[in-house]
Amino acid sequence: MDGFTGVPGRTPSSPQSPSPRRVEVVHESRASTRRRAALDYERMQRHHDMGGLPAGPIDLDPHPHAPWEKRVNALLTLLARGSTPLFTVDEMRRAIEDLGPAEYDRLGYYERWITAITRILLERGVLTVDGLGRKLAEVSERRMKAAR
Repeated sequence: MDGFTGVPGRTPSSPQSPSPRRVEVVHESRASTRRRAALDYERMQRHHDMGGLPAGPIDLDPHPHAPWEKRVNALLTLLARGSTPLFTVDEMRRAIEDLGPAEYDRLGYYERWITAITRILLERGVLTVDGLGRKLAEVSERRMKAAR
């Protein structure tokens, strides 16, 4: 392969060679490249993307999970990683990232998960808004009776 055309056996003088193209190279200083990259990042950055931003300390100590959190984890495992997945982990991430800033900040970790799972199942037609509303009302009524 020659270094000019990138096609084996062709040279600049062969009749089938493409005409050489003139490429203008624009040189940027490193500082202007960094500024442009920072502006691009600000435009692309979404609320959940907090990498490199100042934040408080992170508690890395293990903590017990509430039973409902364990159920959400099991539900995700069954729906996204089971023998016939209904959605992918990438779709789950997209649904979490699509939460608005206020909703993202208000919800806890597993609350984001169950919200994302619900949205995906609604989008896929596995659940309906009406059916989900009826089931939530039924559960709420059951809890109120149990509290009496």
